[in-house]
Amino acid sequence: MAYQATVYTLMISCPSDAEDEQKVLREHINRWNDVHSERNSIVLLPSFYKTHVPSILAGPEDRRPQAVINEYMIPPSDWLIAIFKDKLGTPSGKAESGTLEEIELFRRDNIEKPVSVYFLASCRDEKVMQYKEKLTGIWKEYKDHGDLGKEFFINLSQVMHKNTYLRQKFIDTNRKNEERAHILLIEIANDSKNIVFVSRLIGQELKIETNGCKYIGYEMAFELLCKRRRIEKADPKGELFKLTELGRQEVDALKDFSAF
Repeated sequence: MAYQATVYTLMISCPSDAEDEQKVLREHINRWNDVHSERNSIVLLPSFYKTHVPSILAGPEDRRPQAVINEYMIPPSDWLIAIFKDKLGTPSGKAESGTLEEIELFRRDNIEKPVSVYFLASCRDEKVMQYKEKLTGIWKEYKDHGDLGKEFFINLSQVMHKNTYLRQKFIDTNRKNEERAHILLIEIANDSKNIVFVSRLIGQELKIETNGCKYIGYEMAFELLCKRRRIEKADPKGELFKLTELGRQEVDALKDFSAF
């Protein structure tokens, strides 16, 4: 069943020895989605460089592989979660490790976005210990995979409910979808037959057409109108939808409101 949701990208950053730990985080992110996603209209999307960075060469200004990771991972991410196990990582050319460079860039360019860091409690690597002492704020330690999962799942709920940036993104996304739903509804009402045509090719965004215009990025707005019964199916294939009486009433109310 389709439903409207705000999507948050959670970037997982770690040296190569902690890749099993990142899998633990992904499992708990998926678990959170199973329990909370539909009810709260939120989807958490875990991202890791091995699965979310394409095969592409670095540009002429910065030829390091880390530069490609930074470009594709950092800007779209809403929350960075770093894990250190037994080592700090491999030098990136600009920082002591790729993970450290990602943390530094993320904090520099996204002041309002959350960053969480986890350390293996038994780690005695000198570089890791020194970095831990330099960190400001609160970081967490874990004893094993089970402990990491428990700590992270608690932290996940706390940050999702209380972080100002994440809460504001939810408000902004909902406001944008509401505005687009109103625009689409009015255009359907202005269509000579009060009809909207929708289609989708595999792997592509929903195509929406009404009143002689095409609408891109309006899928969530369309889902809202269906859910609220402002439009309903007009053919067995589900390609044509028509304005309902509830839809007409809302259009009239919107027009009356805009007259003030």
